[in-house]
Amino acid sequence: MGKLNTFTMHASKVIEIFFIVVSVLMIISIIAVSAAVVWANGKIRENNIDVVSEAQKLVEKNSDIRLSEDAYKLIGEGLEEEHLLRKDKTVNLAVIIVTMVYALINCAAFTMIFRNINLILKTARGKTWFSEGETPFQKDITRMIREIGIFLLLTAAIGFIMSLFVSTVTVQLVYVVIGILMLCLSSFFSYGEQLQKETDGLV
Repeated sequence: MGKLNTFTMHASKVIEIFFIVVSVLMIISIIAVSAAVVWANGKIRENNIDVVSEAQKLVEKNSDIRLSEDAYKLIGEGLEEEHLLRKDKTVNLAVIIVTMVYALINCAAFTMIFRNINLILKTARGKTWFSEGETPFQKDITRMIREIGIFLLLTAAIGFIMSLFVSTVTVQLVYVVIGILMLCLSSFFSYGEQLQKETDGLV
């Protein structure tokens, strides 16, 4: 069990760092994509470019893929239905930004979740400055488990709100289920914490 906890502790730290890096890259991507779309939309308006037709030419020039005109028409209609293309054939920057911001929120939430997992394991082994000894039943561990549930539920709630306006955002129901389970688990740990205090008082 000790080796498994050590592995999980180190793995959670690596994953936390991974999500930090991805979050930073997402912020850079949002800025870069926004600038690129604004520039592209200017060119589209200036030269009256049909995005779907230009995409068709690029695909056929650089690959062996050959689709019918009707297929490209359906693709264009699909992009309009998803609100990725406006009626004037310019790219809808708002939809792209909302989708990318939701991805950034997910990355930030999982950064905090894996940070908490790492701290929970460290605290249970008495290796943090706020640890109350080598026991899992501590107020800070209960708090961090509760926070994991809250992060997941907030992410799902934000996703639901965004999905009402942007169809490219999907609601992750698994976040809701795991979030509720984590809140239930935190209540069990809170009860265990009380029992621990009562036991320590009897000794």
